[in-house]
Amino acid sequence: MNNIQKEFKEIGKDYDFIEILDVFKDIVYDPSENNINNILMEYEQDKNRIMYGYFLDKKLVGIIGVKNNFENIEVLHFGVHPEYRDNKLGTELMDYIKEKGKTIILSTDDDAIIFYEKYGFKYTSYYEEKYKKIRYNCVYTQ
Repeated sequence: MNNIQKEFKEIGKDYDFIEILDVFKDIVYDPSENNINNILMEYEQDKNRIMYGYFLDKKLVGIIGVKNNFENIEVLHFGVHPEYRDNKLGTELMDYIKEKGKTIILSTDDDAIIFYEKYGFKYTSYYEEKYKKIRYNCVYTQ
């Protein structure tokens, strides 16, 4: 990955839906096109929500969607395309948000808690009826 051009940039409403769908389908509870359209509309309508894309040679390979509150940043959506995992891209995405200099909060499940724990997040668990499984509230303080 040494000669690959890396870029973080905000994803606007005019971005290629198919590329977003390709990354999102593996990181959201309901990966239907209708649900992903609704999620993207929420980002479009709420000025405090921003979706950043991580691009390798202009191909979208990761997404981090956040809500920027006054005292913290809430991570709403986060993931790397399955073909690009295990290359530290998730860490680079999180580092990008960490540079914003605020407390980071998020909710996750068993599949990702080890990643966040290694990154320095503190967490508490709770049961989420919607997902029918244990979830974790995580906080990272600068």
